[in-house]
Amino acid sequence: MRFYRMTGGIYKEVVYDNMRNVVSKFIGRNEKVLNPDLLILSNYYGFRVNVTNCFKGNEKGHVEGSVKIIRNQVFAEKYEFSNLSRLACIWRTAAENK
Repeated sequence: MRFYRMTGGIYKEVVYDNMRNVVSKFIGRNEKVLNPDLLILSNYYGFRVNVTNCFKGNEKGHVEGSVKIIRNQVFAEKYEFSNLSRLACIWRTAAENK
């Protein structure tokens, strides 16, 4: 939830791959039972859960491409800082240099 606070809001829709912590059970080729805890989380924060379809590599590629963008543009190379002021200084410098 710190991520949502940091980015200033909640997404309207979150796309997931068919991970075990997202899909509790597969019923046939297209039906899925979603993890009840994920449904509680999505109802509480008000986002839709969208799970990629099985055997649709193009959908998975889109999700993984989005993850790569987030990883490269949001997360820093350094993850430990002596204090929050140092983190803010490094963050500002990185934003100014983009």
